[in-house]
Amino acid sequence: MNNLTLKNKIFEKAKYLIAFFQVESKKIRYLKSIVNYFLFRAVAFPRTFIKLKGNRFLVRENGMDIAHLSEWYEKDTTKFIVDLKPEILIDVGAHVGRYSLIIGSKGGKVVSIEPSKENFASLKYNIKINNLYKTVLPLNLALSNKKGFQ
Repeated sequence: MNNLTLKNKIFEKAKYLIAFFQVESKKIRYLKSIVNYFLFRAVAFPRTFIKLKGNRFLVRENGMDIAHLSEWYEKDTTKFIVDLKPEILIDVGAHVGRYSLIIGSKGGKVVSIEPSKENFASLKYNIKINNLYKTVLPLNLALSNKKGFQ
C-alpha cells in the first residue's frame, strides 16, 4: 500500500471521528454507527443535528450527510471559500447547504442551486433553522450546457 492510499484511508476514518465532536445528540448511537460503517460499510447514521462553523444542520437518518458536514470534509476548499469572503456566491450542487450556510451566515448573499428534491428539502430546512432565508436563496433546478427537461 503506498503512502497516498494509507493517507486517504486514515482521512476517511478521521472525518467521521471528528464529526463526533460536532454532533449535538445521539452521540452513543453515532459512535455505534461509525463502527458499523468502518467494519461493514453499512450506512446507519442517526437523524441528529450537527454544528459546523456556527451553523446547525439536520443530518438525515441512514444517509451520508454526516460525512459532508464534518470539519475535515473538504477542509482546504472550505478555508479557501471562507477566506475569499465572497459578497455573492452561487453554490451549484448545494446539497444540504454546507457552503451556502457558511457564507450566508458571514453576510454574503448566496444562490443555492440543488436539483435533488430530497437534498433541496434538507437545504431549505437548514436555511430556515439558521434564519438565513434573507441571505440564502434556494433554487430547486439543475444547470446544464443543453436545453431540456428530465
